[in-house]
Amino acid sequence: MTKGEAKKLYLRWLDEATVCGQEAGRELTADLEDRFDYFLEGTLFYLAGHFKLPAVYEGPAVAQAGPYDRYRMPEDFRELDRIVETGGGAYRQILDYRVEGERDFLVERGATPRFLYWKNPAALGPAAAQDTVLEVHPRAAILVPLKTAADATAGSADMAATSDYLEGIFSNMLLNLSVQEKPGLPPIETIYGQG
Repeated sequence: MTKGEAKKLYLRWLDEATVCGQEAGRELTADLEDRFDYFLEGTLFYLAGHFKLPAVYEGPAVAQAGPYDRYRMPEDFRELDRIVETGGGAYRQILDYRVEGERDFLVERGATPRFLYWKNPAALGPAAAQDTVLEVHPRAAILVPLKTAADATAGSADMAATSDYLEGIFSNMLLNLSVQEKPGLPPIETIYGQG
């Protein structure tokens, strides 16, 4: 999904995409589009917390600390998934590591770690071009225009009811998509005894 595609859907959620069946001109939607530009990045970061964006880091150690090598994760680092080592056809998860600060990991010296992590989307300023592809999990793309519409109208007294309505729809869709996102949950079974 591009920024421009998300903006069109955002205007649909706000019922501002058309006027009397004709596409609304920029002169009618300028304020709403400006709000979209400023709230979009926050929406992407919020959704990345629910629908994680996987990334891999394999880089050199930046320093040594006792029996460990220090590795600094990239700026987009959000949360560690796991550290693994592959070599000679073997695969093992590295469990002996230490965390220092927000982005530094100490791993046993001699290992060649591969960091599997969840990342933040790329920073997207208000001036980003309309053809900019948004970094969002494919399942969460449908939520981008809706969440941005709810947030962009939240501070406006004349649109408070619209914001509440959109936030309710968003919360319901987020819950439904989040449940589907967690495969492998065991079904609930009820067993009744006879007696």
